[in-house]
Parts: sequence; C-alpha cells; structure tokens
Amino acid sequence: MGRSSGSPLLPLFRSKALVAILEQLYVVGAGEDRSISDIARSADLPYTTTQREINRLMNAGLVTTRAVGRSRLVTVARDHAATQPIRTLMMLTVGPRHRIARAIDGLDGVHRAFIHGSWADRYLGNWGEPPADIDVLVIGGVDQQELYDRLQPVEMALGIQVNPIVVSLQDWEAADSGFLKSVAAGPLIPVDEDEPS
Repeated sequence: MGRSSGSPLLPLFRSKALVAILEQLYVVGAGEDRSISDIARSADLPYTTTQREINRLMNAGLVTTRAVGRSRLVTVARDHAATQPIRTLMMLTVGPRHRIARAIDGLDGVHRAFIHGSWADRYLGNWGEPPADIDVLVIGGVDQQELYDRLQPVEMALGIQVNPIVVSLQDWEAADSGFLKSVAAGPLIPVDEDEPS
C-alpha cells in the first residue's frame, strides 16, 4: 500500500503511513508492547518514517515508549481519552481483515481467504465510493453455513454487510468463469497474512 497520502478507508488521517502504524498498534498488536523496528517491518515502512510518526504520537500523548536494551518499545496510552475512539475507528476501517481472519481461524477446509471488491480496492489506496459491503472469497472445501455463522458477528460488529463466497481450489485455479476471472484480476487482500498479495 502506498504511504504518501491519506487512506481512502480513513481519510481523517494525513498519511497512509500513519494509518498503517495505527493499525499495528490498535488492531494487530492491541495492548502489546511493540518495538519500533517490529512496527516498521509489519507495516512495511522505513524505520525512520515509523520513528517519526511514533514520536508524533508520543508527543500527543497517544503512546508511551520505554527503552529495553537497544530497542524502544511502544505501547498505546490506555488512559488517553482518544484511545478507545481511535481503536473503534481502526477496527471499523482497516480492522475487518483481522476480524475476518479471527472468525474463520480453524474452520475446516479453508485453503486461502481474501477480501476482494471495493473494500480491498480502498484498502490498497484507490479512491472511490465508500464500500457498501465487504466481499470475502474463501477457497477450499468449506461448510457454507458454518462460514456464514462465523461471519455474522463480524457483520454485526462492523455494521456493514459481509458477503462470503466459497470456491473450490480446483475452480479457483482454473478460473474459467467470468466472475472468477474478474475477482482474480482485481484487488485481493489476504485475511490470513500481514501484507496484501
């Protein structure tokens, strides 16, 4: 994801770099101490950019840092009045990928899972209409009802419709339908990895 301008999913923040760092602090490693180098690596950002943004967050009182050996560990300031609202914003915007990953974790038959469509397009930094739903592609032999049951709480928590489809690995690899060709050619965000494909 490019980092130069604000995120289409969360244009309140000045840069995609800041959104990526907040995602690491408030969604991925919520409540954990994280080193700046770990945050930079996970967010796919230069160390210097990450350090500069962490310093800004620290000066605003949104994070605290402490030295451990040669590393600086960063923690979200739990007592700051903006902590919970920021966490909520992050969970509603960049958080769906992580929520969906947790929801389908351990579901029998999942080979891979992706978010596709307009939400994936906005996540990758492409501007357009706000996503009306979140399209989820699950590749493998999955019990569809169990998948729906697992994703329903995600849909309710996010307040946006989650539309899962299940495709066999064989059909996905063949991609001989117009729909599958279109999905394969469009943006795909893995829900089980840190970085988009």
